[in-house]
Amino acid sequence: MATANIYDLADTWNDAGTTFTAIKMDVTDTASASGSLLMDLQVGTSSKFSVNKTGEFVATTGINGSCRINGNGNGVIVSAFGTDAVAYGPYGPRLGVDTTLSWGSTTNGPGSADTILTRKAAANLRLGAADNATSIVAQTLSVQSVASGGLTPNIAGEDFTIQGSAGTGSGAGGSIIFQVAPAGGSGTGQNTLVDALTIAPITGGGSLTLAGDSSSSTLTPVAAGINGIHINNKIMLGGTTSGDYSTYLASDCALGWSSSTSVAASISDTRLYRDAADTLALRRGANAQEFRVYKTETGTVYKALLGDNNLIKISGEAFTDGAGASTGTLTNAPAAGNPTKWIPIDDNGTTRYIPAW
Repeated sequence: MATANIYDLADTWNDAGTTFTAIKMDVTDTASASGSLLMDLQVGTSSKFSVNKTGEFVATTGINGSCRINGNGNGVIVSAFGTDAVAYGPYGPRLGVDTTLSWGSTTNGPGSADTILTRKAAANLRLGAADNATSIVAQTLSVQSVASGGLTPNIAGEDFTIQGSAGTGSGAGGSIIFQVAPAGGSGTGQNTLVDALTIAPITGGGSLTLAGDSSSSTLTPVAAGINGIHINNKIMLGGTTSGDYSTYLASDCALGWSSSTSVAASISDTRLYRDAADTLALRRGANAQEFRVYKTETGTVYKALLGDNNLIKISGEAFTDGAGASTGTLTNAPAAGNPTKWIPIDDNGTTRYIPAW
C-alpha cells in the first residue's frame, strides 16, 4: 500500500479584493550560518530543491519546463518548454534589464563570480560587470582548444569564426568594427571609443582599415586572378599581372626609413622615389644623400655613391694600386686649363682626383 501524503492541503480564494498567501513562514534572523535554508526538499537525504535565506534557489537536477523568478518580466525566465515558449520564443534563459549571467570558480554564490555577462545598452552585450569608477577586471574571450594529456597526439585546433551581418541581393553586409578608447585630457570622464580596425565587405572579399589619429590605411584584395592586396590603392603586396613582386608602389609613393619609432612622413630621413620611367632616386629635399654597398653582412667596409659632388667613396680600406695602361699622348694627357673637371674620390680619408675631358 502506498504511503499517504504527509501534507495534503486545500484552500479557497474567493474574494477579489483580498491578496491571499497559500503558504507563509516569517523567519526572524538574528543569528544564523550563511548556509541556512528557508526550504530544503530532499529525496533519500539528498537535496533536490532548496531556497537559501537570501532568496536564491538551487535545483540540483535542473528545471524541465517553464520556471519564473520575479515573474513581472524583470527577472529570469527559463522557457525551453511550456507555455512561456509561446510568449518569449523557444529560447533558453531570458534575462531582464537588471540581471546578469555569472560564473565563478567556487560554489559560494554570486559574490564569488569572476566571469559575467551583462546588458550594457540596447543590442549591446558586455563581457564583465557594470562600469566601475574605482577598479575594472580585464576580460578574455576564448574558444574550445585541444586539452593537454590526451591519448592522441598532434590534434589540430579549430577555426574561430566571427560573422558579420549578411545582406541580400545587391545590399552589402555589415562591417566588423573593433573600437578602442585613446587617452584624453586629464579628468574623470570616460574617454570616447573610436574605430581602430574595420573589416568591410567588398566584391570578392573584404577590406581591412587600420585607423590612426589623423589618417587611416585600407587593405583591399587586388583584381581577380592576382595574388596580393592593395594598401590605400598605393602599395601593392603580392603578385601583379606583369610578374610576382613583393611590394609595388604607386607613382606618388615613396619608401621611407627613420631612426625614430614614429611613422609620420615628416620623420623619415631616408627615402626612395620613382623619379621617372625606369629611374629610381634616393632624395629628400635639399639634403645630400648617400647609398652604401658593404663588402660583408656585418662589416664596416663599404663603397658608396654620394651626393654633394662626391661620386665614389671607399671606407675601411684603400683602393688597390695599379700601373698606367699606356704612356700619355697629346690626345689624352692633361694640358693647362684642360681638363676643367676633376672628379674627387674619397680614398679612405684621402681625396684623390680623376681628370675628365
